[in-house]
Amino acid sequence: MAEPSGLCARDLLPPTFRGIDAVAAREKDRDPSLQRQPIPALAMGVVGDKASEAVRSALDLDVFELIAQGWAKARELEAYADETKHPPGETSTLFLGKHDLSIEVHPEVTVLFGGLGKLTLRFTLELSVAIELAELTIVSQHITEIGKTQCSLSAVLKYGETALHEPLESRKWTLAKSVRLDPAMPLAPWRARHPAEG
Repeated sequence: MAEPSGLCARDLLPPTFRGIDAVAAREKDRDPSLQRQPIPALAMGVVGDKASEAVRSALDLDVFELIAQGWAKARELEAYADETKHPPGETSTLFLGKHDLSIEVHPEVTVLFGGLGKLTLRFTLELSVAIELAELTIVSQHITEIGKTQCSLSAVLKYGETALHEPLESRKWTLAKSVRLDPAMPLAPWRARHPAEG
């Protein structure tokens, strides 16, 4: 298991979200098996509270592991995914300057309505990262460690296109202690994913 950085995705969000009970009610009314089931508004409020707790639990994800996922897909690191340029066993240390990353995570919550049926709600967490500087270690086409990093982070939780809270101020963070990724994050060849742009 990776060494935690001390910052989880849920730490970038407010303590409460708005409208999750309305989201659950709307999705219930779209589900043919649940459309005609009379569920009191008070019960839907409880559903919203429990769904909020479940989303926060699902977002107990280390922010720097998410950032590593963004770097693993970056065109600028494509050469390090090529074994002919960087053979297996080779260790590379990269120092990255200012750049921005956008990462999406899709936590899902299943809502059970007793014996009546269930709904699966798929949320979107949009994580925006402004990197000032970062140190990466790449071994055998995998990001294995994130060293000293300075960045600003902000996040918004959405359902569809609807934001579930007001935007929060960007949070500055310095990673002073290295984070080892276990398992290491494989680099994804960019051209393989974007052949038309290669």
